[in-house]
Amino acid sequence: MSGIARHARSALVLAALGPMLLLGGCAEPEPEGPAPVHPSEAQGIEPPPGVELTESECLVGGWRIEGEPLHDYLLAFDPGTGIDVGGYLTLGFTVDLYYVEPRVGITWQNRGEESLASFVGESEGSYRLVDGLLEATEERDDLALVDVEQGQRSSVDELFLRPVTVNPLAGASVACSGDALSLTTRIGESDVRLDFTRLR
Repeated sequence: MSGIARHARSALVLAALGPMLLLGGCAEPEPEGPAPVHPSEAQGIEPPPGVELTESECLVGGWRIEGEPLHDYLLAFDPGTGIDVGGYLTLGFTVDLYYVEPRVGITWQNRGEESLASFVGESEGSYRLVDGLLEATEERDDLALVDVEQGQRSSVDELFLRPVTVNPLAGASVACSGDALSLTTRIGESDVRLDFTRLR
């Protein structure tokens, strides 16, 4: 075969393959969508100027409660003795997932001696907001009370007379506006209000 014929044949083959190459024979793989955001990393939604967020949109992001409101919340579970509380509790929300993370130190009198424990771990799951009330389904929970001196882990319920539902979301009513979130939840015979501030 002459050189001219060979080049002509190569040109015909390339002409035939050209459309296939353009249509995907060597196309780049489709980019995957963004990885799902964990509630602990969720950022608040920034509305356009003059637009109010709905309560569902307002929830998205990180929130924290600390100091006296957190102390009052734990007192509602009737500790068997007086307690002092320090630290904070963090909530995180995406549009359908939540995350609870306490970093709390609890001091109490145990047989005449002062004991110190850390309330740590994480809880997460899914939720939805229905008529201003949170419906939450817990999917993972490793919350525990850890003795600071001995390092022993135990159930948080061992310190309280009433079982502790650490997740303040279950059945809570929601009031959310700007950088303030209030959850009102039922504990025993009392309604307990938790006031959170938005994390920035």
